[in-house]
Amino acid sequence: MKRIIAFLLILLLIPCTVGAEVLRRTNEESGYIAVIEDGASLLKDGDYDDVLNTMMGITDYCNAGLYTYGGSSTEYVENKVEAWANKVFTGHCTIFIIDMATRQLLVWSSDDMMKTMTRAKGYTITDNVYTYASDKDYKGCVLTAFNQMHRVLMGENVTGPMRYISNALLALIAAILLAYLFISARMEQEVKVHMPDIITATAGAGAVIAAKTLSRKIVHNSSSGSGGGFRSGGGGFRSGGGGFHSGGGFGGGGFHGGGGGGFHGGGGGHGF
Repeated sequence: MKRIIAFLLILLLIPCTVGAEVLRRTNEESGYIAVIEDGASLLKDGDYDDVLNTMMGITDYCNAGLYTYGGSSTEYVENKVEAWANKVFTGHCTIFIIDMATRQLLVWSSDDMMKTMTRAKGYTITDNVYTYASDKDYKGCVLTAFNQMHRVLMGENVTGPMRYISNALLALIAAILLAYLFISARMEQEVKVHMPDIITATAGAGAVIAAKTLSRKIVHNSSSGSGGGFRSGGGGFRSGGGGFHSGGGFGGGGFHGGGGGGFHGGGGGHGF
């Protein structure tokens, strides 16, 4: 009988310790929680503890969530994560989601957290980690994402690949500009060296022309009369009409999930 009871207890404990998809840990000081729901089973059993330990740094500031979706629905990832957030949290949270149906990564935050974890930060973070997901290194993807999310909450700056490219382009432009200024200065100096000869030659030619002009005789015939004519030119009026050009563009960044009740939020993401 004891063996049967022990066997039944083992069966009950197996789902809780092996292949668990929903895990929760509480920050005793702040009261915030870290929750993992690995619906897509992207992490190995030994990965969950490392991920939870990393997420606990975020719980000093707000609730933290990891949600992986492995279903077939291609609904907007923002709608999925907002529905999940309202099911798990009461607000004040930031979440990292991997949506296998749409192949999207997203850093999503409740409205009250978006002052710090902005859409732009979400775009930057997912831009930094999407290559991990593309290589199926989901643990590396998740750990890097939460580390950078933690840095943002601490007030640190997180830069993306485009930032480094922009800095390189600025350095190249500065080098080209300096080279142009240097060459222009050399050319100007060479022109100044030859200017005295040009000025001397021009002055001499001007003196000869002036002498010839002064040697001309002007004869006035006192008996001749001259009449003055009047010429009037009328001015036309030309009017040009201005054209009106109006173009409207709409660009949207991030997303505010819809739905009634609960809390809302938004974030920035990247495909993989």
